[in-house]
Amino acid sequence: MKKTAIAGAGLSVLPSMSFGSVIAKDKLKLAFIGVGLRGTNHLDNALRRKDLEITAICDIDPNRINIALNKISKAGFSKPQVFGNSDYDYRNLLELKEVDAVIISTPWLWHTK
Repeated sequence: MKKTAIAGAGLSVLPSMSFGSVIAKDKLKLAFIGVGLRGTNHLDNALRRKDLEITAICDIDPNRINIALNKISKAGFSKPQVFGNSDYDYRNLLELKEVDAVIISTPWLWHTK
């Protein structure tokens, strides 16, 4: 149990080091749907990692898109594809072949239909 606690503490201190980053040679291609307050927090965490790339972002608020693009640029990442032309533009993001995983940070009320 002591070794497990030490290993867990070590991984929490070094967020860019994980079992996947040691084994994987390719970067994880990550997309974000919703880059409001919660989504921006997730984006900030992702931008601390060097084992992934942000391939796409989607939001219906152009101001939130601009904030996210600024953060991505300042962190030294390439500009992602941007979606936000309509309430359903996220579907186009989901069709991308260059996306391995999606973080969805939209209001909980949108998930109750």
